[in-house]
Amino acid sequence: MLQNSIHIWITDIEKVTDPYLMDVYRSILSDEEKERLERYRFEKDKNSFLISHAMVRSVLSNYIEIAPKDLQFKIDKNGKPEVCSEEGESLLLEYNLSHSGKYAVVAVTNEIVCGIDVEKIDAKRDFWDIAQNYFSSKEILDLKSALEQDQAHRFFTYWTLKEAYIKAKGETIASSLNKVSFDLHHQNQISAELDGFGDNDKRWQFYSQLLDDEYVMSLALLHENPLDFKVELFEIIPMQVFG
Repeated sequence: MLQNSIHIWITDIEKVTDPYLMDVYRSILSDEEKERLERYRFEKDKNSFLISHAMVRSVLSNYIEIAPKDLQFKIDKNGKPEVCSEEGESLLLEYNLSHSGKYAVVAVTNEIVCGIDVEKIDAKRDFWDIAQNYFSSKEILDLKSALEQDQAHRFFTYWTLKEAYIKAKGETIASSLNKVSFDLHHQNQISAELDGFGDNDKRWQFYSQLLDDEYVMSLALLHENPLDFKVELFEIIPMQVFG
């Protein structure tokens, strides 16, 4: 199912309005997830957490034939969550979740370490101070060279690439973003300088695209050999049954 493919599942959270579905989502969460859910003060944040975590369970169950409610998770050596068997053994499946604003996205791969990030392109945000602290000199120069109406898109493209990479590695985001530098214009591909982490650039591949006019999503993949893969996107409302 995943041979030579990277699957990205996308849910527009604002389209999930069925109270019955929300009850179903609550019913498949673990006790720990339910406790985390109740810590959110605002309904919007609760809904985002509930839908995105139910989405993870719903999506992963399609690959490993375990009911969403029965899926088990543990934290790996890098601090990343991973799906495992009831006995706690790691399964041959990698995934990563991101949610921001109205979108939740889940990347699923066959044993390929991955990180994904989605962000709303906020043109009103003062992103120059952030760029000065967390972007390389090359990235800042490229950001300044963009047309004013394109700068927000370019900023958040860089930002999501950095976060996707850091998430794939399981690093602390705030202290690490300035250690990686991206080039969005290298032979129609995204390249990276990863010396700050002592990483081999050739072991990583990156992908980025707009979900709509207001959101950008980026993906980072770690592999031992050059990877010829196809990114496939699927839009879903988790566990929705049409009839």
